[in-house]
Amino acid sequence: MRGVADRDTRRAATSPIAILLIVALTLVVAGAGFVFLGDVVDIGETTPQARMSADFDADSGIVRIQHDGGDTLTRANTESLTVRVRDASDGSTEEFEWLSGTTSRISAGDGFLLDDAGGLPVGDAAFSGRFEPGDQVQVIWQTDEQSTILADYTVDQPARPYLAWTLEPRRGLLAHFPLDERDLVARDSVGNADGEPMGPTPGANGQVGTAYSFDDSNDEYVALDRRFDTDGALDQVSACAWFNTDESGTGNFDNWALLDFDRSEYFNLYVRGDDGRVGFSTSAESGTGSLHDQFSNGSYNDGNWHLACGVYNRSSNEKRIYVDGSLDANETKPHGGKALGSGVTRYGFIGDGSEASSYDGDRNNHHFDGRVDDVRLYDAALNGSQVQDLYDAGTGGGATAPTSDLVSHWRLDESQTSDDDTVLGERADGSTVTAENNGAFGNASGVDGTAFEFRDGGYVAIDDSFDTAGELPQMTACSWFRTSETGTGDFDNWALLDYDRSEYFNLYVRGDTGGVGFSTSSQSNSKADLSTGTNFADGSWHFACGVYDGTEKHIYVDGTERVNATNPHGGQPLGTGTTRYGFIGDGSEAGSFDGSRNDQYYDGRVDEVRLYDRALEQEEIEALYTADGGGSGNRTVTTEARSYPASFDADDLVLTNVDATVPSGTSITVTVESDPDGDGTFDKSSDAIDVTGATGTVDVTNLSTDSDTFRLRIELGTSTGTLPRFGGAELTTGNATARVLASPAAA
Repeated sequence: MRGVADRDTRRAATSPIAILLIVALTLVVAGAGFVFLGDVVDIGETTPQARMSADFDADSGIVRIQHDGGDTLTRANTESLTVRVRDASDGSTEEFEWLSGTTSRISAGDGFLLDDAGGLPVGDAAFSGRFEPGDQVQVIWQTDEQSTILADYTVDQPARPYLAWTLEPRRGLLAHFPLDERDLVARDSVGNADGEPMGPTPGANGQVGTAYSFDDSNDEYVALDRRFDTDGALDQVSACAWFNTDESGTGNFDNWALLDFDRSEYFNLYVRGDDGRVGFSTSAESGTGSLHDQFSNGSYNDGNWHLACGVYNRSSNEKRIYVDGSLDANETKPHGGKALGSGVTRYGFIGDGSEASSYDGDRNNHHFDGRVDDVRLYDAALNGSQVQDLYDAGTGGGATAPTSDLVSHWRLDESQTSDDDTVLGERADGSTVTAENNGAFGNASGVDGTAFEFRDGGYVAIDDSFDTAGELPQMTACSWFRTSETGTGDFDNWALLDYDRSEYFNLYVRGDTGGVGFSTSSQSNSKADLSTGTNFADGSWHFACGVYDGTEKHIYVDGTERVNATNPHGGQPLGTGTTRYGFIGDGSEAGSFDGSRNDQYYDGRVDEVRLYDRALEQEEIEALYTADGGGSGNRTVTTEARSYPASFDADDLVLTNVDATVPSGTSITVTVESDPDGDGTFDKSSDAIDVTGATGTVDVTNLSTDSDTFRLRIELGTSTGTLPRFGGAELTTGNATARVLASPAAA
């Protein structure tokens, strides 16, 4: 242990009285855990006295640190309390904040979970490596004048060699109420914030297991043993719940609440009693007078199950409401960049509104009527992909296409058989954009409804134009397509959506290689062509998106980024200012509606063309791809890559702890993919594994090459329209003694 006493004496010259802080270590895992390197720390008089204990769960790779007694640590006596990991292999360090906006005090019984890069992200933070012998974990207390290592541990065994994936976001999860119980406790599955049901009926038909049924005429609710009591307690928060209600025609606040910590002090997620819209109300730091009510655009009191999520992010200064996995409402600058929370103590409720300064205290008596299931509270701002994963994990229902900032959307469901028939496009505000068919054939089989078939001669002229220099600071163009054309000129298969590549942009399939192309021109008339190297002219349906975010260009195909270009236009917006009308099925040179064209006709089918005046995020593109679903509703998900410090034996791999729900008429197959040479290409794949009814371990076969980096490709299939649920799985070795080919050397 380094000279903590010496360092603190130097930094705290005004501390005349020394206090002995005895830090205890509890070893929970037999034969493993931490080696405590010191017993007594000589520190300054202003340092709080607190006992810490810790254990290391080698099976899951999680370090648990706990406050076992002594002084409570708050902002009044602590500037920061951090957990530091020192990697024994190279001496590098990572630090994680324990005392933060959402953790305003740390007292006896409070703890900190630190997981590693291999396991599921279930803790308060994640170390980027894997815990190995010699790694140090320290608890560091600091004020303006002092910095003290309260505890210093050394790991004496490696974590179990396994890699894990989940489709359910867990990082930052403060509380999760599955509401599956039939007893007298609503258990918090991840924390210590259990609740007490006051009247609701457990065991009702739910969305994820069973649910609680609330009758608003009987004063029914769940009192939660969790509170907020700090000014500005929440820099970020996400509250999510499944609900089923048909209440309407009462007061807007008469159907509270899915999760409430007092809308006037912290936040409330609820369904309006008058019109069934989802509400997310928040209050900012004390003294700002900032109470902000936000509501969804849609109404959801239809007697069906829906997933509502309210998300606040101080750093991006916005609030979002997601319903059924898709963004429904978005507000910018709702609190002027302030954190949430007035500092007044408020305990939480499900099924009513909170005015409670103590557990099961005062309520608003605005009771919810209906069923509630799987309530979650995060101290993080979930992104769209994570919310979608929550929705898919709950029911597997297909995502809803994002409509925020939708400029045009051509469904192409009309049954045109002759020229001059009208094709209607939809805008986000409900208005329409008209277009005219010229030789294309409607009513062809598509991915969502029907499609248009173009036979190298027809096109659709769009009665909409761009005519301003720099008109598109950002944009996204997306389209489903099916073509077999190759071996012609590179521009001979135009276009999925074209407003002139020399003036604005063009999304197309190359006629020579079958690659997807996305060409753009900037305000200063700099032209940039970008295309994929992969041939997608294979006669199958594919989903293409071209994205310009003001700096970079990206091409996505089938929900996956295939190619990008950095700074192709020097940060300039798109558009020369020359008037150009749009086309589907040909290239534009048109200064007027149905004007000049390139006569570079597309050959194949096109469906679901969309144009946005912003850069869609990857998770939104994935949602679009999932929402349209190729006409089948099936979904393929590829997880992020995970690595272990040594190679796994490819002949000894197994999947274990598979968490999946596979109803009749659905299926889940998992393929393990590896990157044995570390070049970022996952070019080795196992046989497909059917996890229907899987228990224990499942062998991974035909993965021929040893590797340290893997990912999963998960295929969710359905013949019923409802997808199965895949919660997660672990990849490890079947031979507990062999484990890995080469164990990491202890430092």
